[in-house]
Amino acid sequence: SIEGDQIIEDTITYNWHPFGPQGPERYVHTAFDTEGRVHSQLAKEYWFTICSDFYETHYQYDGNGWMVNQEVRRKPYEDSAWRNFERIQYERNSNGHDTLLVLSKWDEGAEIWIPHLKRETSYNADGNIVSQSQIRTNIRNVWQFEYRFTCSYHSSGLLKGRNWSRILFGTNLVINDLKEVFSYDVFDQLSLKEEFQRGFQTPWFKMNRQEFTYNGEGNVVEHITSILETYDIPNMIPHRKQTYFYDSDQDLRRHNTYFWLENDWRVKQGFRYHYNTELGVKNDENTLIPSVQLNPNPAQDRLWIKGLNSGSQASIIILDLHGRLALKQEI
Repeated sequence: SIEGDQIIEDTITYNWHPFGPQGPERYVHTAFDTEGRVHSQLAKEYWFTICSDFYETHYQYDGNGWMVNQEVRRKPYEDSAWRNFERIQYERNSNGHDTLLVLSKWDEGAEIWIPHLKRETSYNADGNIVSQSQIRTNIRNVWQFEYRFTCSYHSSGLLKGRNWSRILFGTNLVINDLKEVFSYDVFDQLSLKEEFQRGFQTPWFKMNRQEFTYNGEGNVVEHITSILETYDIPNMIPHRKQTYFYDSDQDLRRHNTYFWLENDWRVKQGFRYHYNTELGVKNDENTLIPSVQLNPNPAQDRLWIKGLNSGSQASIIILDLHGRLALKQEI
C-alpha cells in the first residue's frame, strides 16, 4: 500500500501450535522511503495469540544510500514507555561493503550505549570477502574472540573454500576446526557444498554435504542435505530434502521439506505461494515492466538477475530476512 510518500508493506507470520491455539506469531509493518530504502519497521511479537512485545526500528543512510545506523526500541505489551534496546552501526568502504559492524545494547542504569559485538570484514578488488572476524563481550563484559574465517576463490570469482577458526570449547585455545568446500556445475551454479570438521589434534572428517539441482532457468528444484552417521562410522546418510516447484514464469509456487525416516523421505512441512496478479510495478509510461528472473533461487553467495533491458534505468535493492538493506545498486 502507499501512505503519503511512503510505500508500506505489512507481513504477518502465522505459526501452528500443536498443543495450543493457532494464531499470528509476528506482525511487521515496514515503511520504505521514495528511494526504496527501508525507513522504519514496527514489529509485534506474539506468544500463542497474546501480543507480548513491540519493537520499533529506524534506519539511517549516508549520502551514497548505504545504511550506517540501525536503532531498535522495545516496549513490552503492558508498558506504555518505549525504551532503547539495540543499535547497529556500520563503517563501509567506497563500494558500500561494511568493513566494521558494531552492535551495542542500551544500559538503562548508565543511560548509554555499550558495545557488545564487533565484526570486521576485508574484501578483495572484486568485492568478495577475503576474511571476517568477530569478537563479543562475555558475561563479565570482557571482549572475547568468537570466530574468524578466510575465503579462497576460483579464477572465475566463484567461492572455492572457507576456513574457520574458533575457540576450542572450555578453553581459550583458537583452532582451525571447520572448513567448507564449494563445487559448481558447468553453468557456474553451486552444485555441492561440503563441510569438514576436526577436534584438537585430530584429522579432518566430513560432517555435512549439501547437493543442489536446478531447472533450465537456473532455479533450485531440489536441495538434499546429508550428515555424518556417527563419529565411529564415517558414512554420510540422508537427512533433509527440500523441493521447489515453479510456474511457467518461474515464480515459486510450492516448497516442501522432507526428513529421512525409516529409509524413506517423509514430508515435514509444505508451503504454497500465491501472487496478486492485479498488482504490478509500472514505469513512467504506465506499462508493466518486463518480468525479471532471479537465479539461483534461493541464493547463497551469488545472484544472477535476468530480464532487465541494458538501456533502462533501474535499481537493485536486496534486503535480508530482517528487512535490513544488504545491497543497493543503480544499473
